[in-house]
Amino acid sequence: MAENQHHDTPAPRINLPELALSRRPLLSVLALVLGLGAALLIGQSLHGFEPAGTLLTVGLWIVLWTLGTIGAGRPVVDWCNAGREPSGEDLVLAFIAGSAVLAGATVVLSFAGWFRPGPLLGLLAAAAVLGGFDLYRRPVDPPNIQRRTLAVGALWVVALAIAATVTTFYDQWHQHLGFPWLWLREGSIHVIPRNFYSYMPVNSSLMYAFGLGSLGAWSAQAIHWWSGAVTVLTCGLMGRRLSGDDGGWWAATIVATTPAVLHLAASGGSDLVVTMFAAGAWLALLRTRDDGDTRNRWWLLAGAFAGLAAGTKYTALGTVVLPLAAAAIVLHAPWRSGSFAGFVRGAGTATLGGTLTFGPWIVRNLLATGAPLFPFMTSPFRQMLKTDPATLDRFSGWLSGFDLSLDHIVGGLDLGSFTPPVGGFAPAGLLWIGCAAAAVIVLPRLAGPATAALVTGAVVGTAFWLTGLHVVRYLLPALLPAAAVLGGGMATVLRSSTPPIRRATIGLIVAAITWNLTTTLHPVGFQRLGCSLGLNPVEPLLERWVSSSLAFDEVSRLPENAKILLVAESRALGFERDVELEHPFGESRLEELARTNDSIDVMAAVLSGEGFTHVLTNRWEARRIAGMRRRPQYFIHGDERTMARLDLFARRCLDPVWLGHGVSIYRLDPSCSSTGAGDLADW
Repeated sequence: MAENQHHDTPAPRINLPELALSRRPLLSVLALVLGLGAALLIGQSLHGFEPAGTLLTVGLWIVLWTLGTIGAGRPVVDWCNAGREPSGEDLVLAFIAGSAVLAGATVVLSFAGWFRPGPLLGLLAAAAVLGGFDLYRRPVDPPNIQRRTLAVGALWVVALAIAATVTTFYDQWHQHLGFPWLWLREGSIHVIPRNFYSYMPVNSSLMYAFGLGSLGAWSAQAIHWWSGAVTVLTCGLMGRRLSGDDGGWWAATIVATTPAVLHLAASGGSDLVVTMFAAGAWLALLRTRDDGDTRNRWWLLAGAFAGLAAGTKYTALGTVVLPLAAAAIVLHAPWRSGSFAGFVRGAGTATLGGTLTFGPWIVRNLLATGAPLFPFMTSPFRQMLKTDPATLDRFSGWLSGFDLSLDHIVGGLDLGSFTPPVGGFAPAGLLWIGCAAAAVIVLPRLAGPATAALVTGAVVGTAFWLTGLHVVRYLLPALLPAAAVLGGGMATVLRSSTPPIRRATIGLIVAAITWNLTTTLHPVGFQRLGCSLGLNPVEPLLERWVSSSLAFDEVSRLPENAKILLVAESRALGFERDVELEHPFGESRLEELARTNDSIDVMAAVLSGEGFTHVLTNRWEARRIAGMRRRPQYFIHGDERTMARLDLFARRCLDPVWLGHGVSIYRLDPSCSSTGAGDLADW
């Protein structure tokens, strides 16, 4: 069968020369790491918080992070190998495992109060030293890079260049980078008060903290880009198992040219981290058939990677965990092999791995809120909840649950998910339509357990996605096994086709990829690229898309002990003082105080007692959120008494410090003796 060809084309082996360690390689590695660190720190000092950076500086950071993941992840993969000669697959799996180890190490530092830039950078440097030693002892043969690979690689270089300027992606400013920004200021990982998003798993944010704490937002975005690149490599290895090198190349190309993937590679979201852990889980699962005496160890790693994906985003429970479980049953077919005991043992081991990596998030939420998947699926735990049910209902109402109606499911198959959009998120791309049509031809060529397992996983994951929010980036983990099969099948079909058919097929594929790329040609991307290359200043870009940036300089001039209550603003990233966020869809803190207290004096005293010294309002964000809620105003409760008290509080208790264009800063007067010029209409 075609899928068994991988036995004839083994993964490239890593040379293992018998060399004794000496001071010379030690000094060389240390010099390398120190040189990289110095270059990066110099780059940061030149560019400050708006680091346009250079491709050289960005590249050095990628090298440092790669070495760090090798150093942290190699022991895990070596243990799974049980002393066997490592392969190219092992190196890629070390990248993924090392990311998880580094993320987990930040939790340990947090318990000690050391979740700060210095300890994080020191930890990464130490891991990079180990990674450098490993590559010195076990150097990897350079890959055979072809021209077609260079073309795809050039696209990713451009994406990395765009990532060198901070993105305007709202979720990044609020959540993915905003939360670790606050944690780094306080030295520990903690729940953000009044923000339900902070109860969600944040493995990606733990990884980003390494860059955010040392070099700024762009280096965190580079880690997200790197996660996407590792995903591409891993998917290529999966396709290689099915149909040799060509199958691997096509599988990697399908993923690498998917518009949503390219779009995300230039941001600091979490979706590519989810896909990276998902890809590692799929590759580890396939290896449970290859290595008889180490099978349980690969089961454990597959489960751990699946748990890490769920520990990055809840949606992975349906797009990674469920598909992987279904695929495992098909892959091992215990009813056919008769090895029920072995399968049960393997499945139990995988469950243990997932529990070890995802379980801590469940325990945290149980202790903090009373619900394991808070803020989702809270109904069975209603009596145990430690939060305001009304506020939770408002939040849950914003996020739609599962919809099993036929209209909703069919709606997810709309071609708009696969063709260039007028606006919003990038799609999966036109190439996937052709791939789906070609599956009828491809699948018979790759018949076998591995192919059946991958197809099963893709179908189960896509089915789950169709019942929920039809956002393409949530679908990406489920597309990985499909890409491996389609890439392997494409290579098999082309290998047996006549030259004219082969040329025509490749021409259609190139046309589809070109069409895909039009989805990435958006004005903001071009503006960010210009900023990265030093052609345009970054300030106008941020002022246009991130209105809170208007107040960054003014906030930095406030006293060091200032604590700011943000009103109509949920993005913490960029504020150089302690802040408390608004929940983007919950009740404003000021509104709650005005609703539950009869006196503005009490409102001011409560805020002052909690350490607040200033209030920042964002009129632009208030208008945007009100429009999203389909309300005439930002505040949820529009009763006259509450609104009148808010207006009185603004006029009597807030002294204007800086009245900007839509974004303003006020000093809180605990005695409310001032007749400040604050006006509710400005909010």
